[in-house]
Amino acid sequence: MLKRILKSKWFWVVVLVLTVIGGAWLYLSRNPGLIEDLKSSLNTPPNLSEDFNISDVIQYEDTTDWKFERDPVVAGIISIDPKDQKMGLNFILPTGFITERFGENEESTLTIKIGCTNEESSFYVATVPKDYQTGDPLEPKLQETGIDIFAKALDGDSIIGLCANQDCTEINRSCQLYRIIATEE
Repeated sequence: MLKRILKSKWFWVVVLVLTVIGGAWLYLSRNPGLIEDLKSSLNTPPNLSEDFNISDVIQYEDTTDWKFERDPVVAGIISIDPKDQKMGLNFILPTGFITERFGENEESTLTIKIGCTNEESSFYVATVPKDYQTGDPLEPKLQETGIDIFAKALDGDSIIGLCANQDCTEINRSCQLYRIIATEE
C-alpha cells in the first residue's frame, strides 16, 4: 500500500504544495517587516515616489488614506523665515491630509520647519500668458537642482514635499519649489 501511495502523482503534488506553503510560512514568520513592506507597496499610488512631479500629485489629489511616508503635500508659501528654517504654508493637496489634519475648517495653514537638504531640493518654473484662462495644465520646467530653498523661495510660490511625521510639523524630503511667471505673450 505504501509503495502505491509513493508512486501516486497526487501524493507528490500534495507534498510539493505543502512544502511550498510551509517554506513560505517559515520565511515570512522570520521576516515580519516584509509583510508590511508588501502591504505598503500595494497601497502606494502608481507613479508616486520621491521623484514625483506636479502632475502625479494632482492626479491623486483626493487621496483619502494619506500616508506621510509616501504621499507628498502641496502648499502655497505665505511667509518665509530663513533664520528659523520655517515657512508659513497654506496646504492645498491632498484633501485626505487636509481633512485629517485640519478637519472641516477652511483654514489649513501652518508654520512648519523645512528640513530638505540642498541635494533634495529643486526649482521649477511655469510661464503663462497674463491672460491665461484656458485651464489647461501648466507644464513647469526644471530650472535648478541642489538649491537653497530659503534663498530661492518667494511668497506666492508653491512647495511640494514629503512630511517628516503624521502631523506634518516638518517637510524634510524631496522639496520641490514651483513658481508661476506671467508673460506678456
